[in-house]
Amino acid sequence: MLAAKPRVDQCRDQQASLLVGQGDNDLVLGPKATGMGFYERPTVRNGHLRLLVVDADVRVWDSVFQVLQSDLSEFICEVSIDGLGKVLLSNPPFDVILIDVYRPVEKFLELPSLIKAMASRTEVIFISRFFDQQLRSRLLQSGAYDCLPKALDDSELRKAILNAVDQNRRSWSLFCL
Repeated sequence: MLAAKPRVDQCRDQQASLLVGQGDNDLVLGPKATGMGFYERPTVRNGHLRLLVVDADVRVWDSVFQVLQSDLSEFICEVSIDGLGKVLLSNPPFDVILIDVYRPVEKFLELPSLIKAMASRTEVIFISRFFDQQLRSRLLQSGAYDCLPKALDDSELRKAILNAVDQNRRSWSLFCL
């Protein structure tokens, strides 16, 4: 059972989509149903963000949604990294995947390269309550765009995610020239 959920009215007002994963009992909120089993607004690539949050803490989902709601075209939440592969395979590539790191940390070190192999334009940002510079360094060396402390500062979170998207889009624009 979900402890809390993002507000439906705000999701509808912003025309963002939201899939809150809870294993086989998905809670689906949003303005328009699609045949894929979740709600979606047509993807707008210029200035809008496709974000996947992988964290068991529903309060993190709500916090991220509140901070970025004006930038979102799609917002999907998954409870654990165990469901990450299924979400990646059943959806178009995300701009950013925000992943909660917990112990043992080693199982997260391969994720950025695996995600890039499936979706080369997707940036990975880790958050962790066990944040320290050594962990941050290891996660960045593994290919993550950034690593932030789990005590999320709204402005730092927004800045990190939007910078990751901006850098990625600029690099792909240069690549396509």
